[in-house]
Amino acid sequence: MPHEIDPTSPLTVFADELRHARLAAGLSQEQLGAQLNYSEAQVGHIETGKRTPALRFAEGCDRLFNTNGYFSRLRERIEQMPSYPSWFGPWAKAEREAISLHNYEPLLVPGLLQKEAYAREILRGGRPRDTEEQIDALVAARLERQQILTWEDPPALWFMLDEVVLRWPIGEAKVMQEQLEHLMALAEHPQVTIQIVPLSCGAYTGLSGAFVIARFADRPDILYRETANEGQIVADPKQVAELTYIYDAIRACAMPVRQSVELIRKATTELWT
Repeated sequence: MPHEIDPTSPLTVFADELRHARLAAGLSQEQLGAQLNYSEAQVGHIETGKRTPALRFAEGCDRLFNTNGYFSRLRERIEQMPSYPSWFGPWAKAEREAISLHNYEPLLVPGLLQKEAYAREILRGGRPRDTEEQIDALVAARLERQQILTWEDPPALWFMLDEVVLRWPIGEAKVMQEQLEHLMALAEHPQVTIQIVPLSCGAYTGLSGAFVIARFADRPDILYRETANEGQIVADPKQVAELTYIYDAIRACAMPVRQSVELIRKATTELWT
């Protein structure tokens, strides 16, 4: 799936303003690229938000269009702000406002618990058409979401993970070892609960896909559900109630916290060390 950028993001504003300035100057993408020592394709990628402009490019635009540092300042804002896919921004906001998040994941470590190397492997594998700059931006945005773990009063975070998550090879063994050690460390956090559904549980409800239930102090629960190409936010009370029931059923299959941590430790030692 091509990388989609939030229309209010600085990256989109940069792309729109660049296109406007270029057309106002009567330049083609090829002509602009020639003046800034960039290819026509590179200019096109920046104008469509598919590529983050380099500082050299932004400074060149300011000189060429006499914009008194405008493009350089926009580029600085791009660096400062996380770059989410357009469909994910509202959920990232919900994460920050929730009093508790209840996660279920049958295949992968959830984003809030991912180490950088693991996150990069996931994003690169799932978005083969994205540039390295786009992957860098998505990794940075994912790590930025994890700041809620450092808050003085973070939400309660519950994670139900299938044992497959511990065994599915994402990247090299070192990546998996680092990731599972990170899970064990996070399990010590007073607001984080990690439980594993063992393979011995066999077939159980929930195997069809990952989801998260967000609960709030001042409004009804909502849920986020993964799909093959993007996530969906669902506020329909009936669907939220159904997934809440499924989550409780999954939790009934899961191992207690202490046993879950021991299973993570065992998988780390036997599979990835």
